[in-house]
Amino acid sequence: MADKVYYDEISVEDRFKIQELFARYAWALDTGDTENFLECFTEDGWLSSVGGVRNVGHEAIANEIYHLWYGRKNAFFGRLHLLSHLQLTPEGDDVRARAFFHIPQYAVDYMATFVFGIGYWDNLLTKIDGRWYFKEVHPVPFVSEQHIPWVGEKPTGDVEVLPMDHSFSKHEFTGTAE
Repeated sequence: MADKVYYDEISVEDRFKIQELFARYAWALDTGDTENFLECFTEDGWLSSVGGVRNVGHEAIANEIYHLWYGRKNAFFGRLHLLSHLQLTPEGDDVRARAFFHIPQYAVDYMATFVFGIGYWDNLLTKIDGRWYFKEVHPVPFVSEQHIPWVGEKPTGDVEVLPMDHSFSKHEFTGTAE
């Protein structure tokens, strides 16, 4: 059964404000801006570490990101947390926000860019005085196949691969005129 679509239950204005919250979160996280990062959370909000530990409240969240940023030389420096495919689902007065992320990183020691990781967020947001905040931030990086949110049968590789029909021209495929 397909997920219910909630277009009418979350206003366009709130959707834009939630996108702005994610943008402020990523900018602060990726630029070492503790003050603006904490402004994204409620006072009792929590940030889940990659190991699954809940860091509850601003002090614990600040401690967690400090260790992410400065625990190893240049390990976090140069990362960009990019969001895609944001889904919003009402949960009472709050909103569940799920989105995929991918994290390219510029490795300053090697002067090269690589993909650090991919995964998804499963976050809970709340609105206070017209502004959206994170109550819960739970990043789930794809570090094993159990972390991939696949709802179909697990691919086994035993399905016959259909041969590709290469008889059409590039223009037929793209719809452009020759």
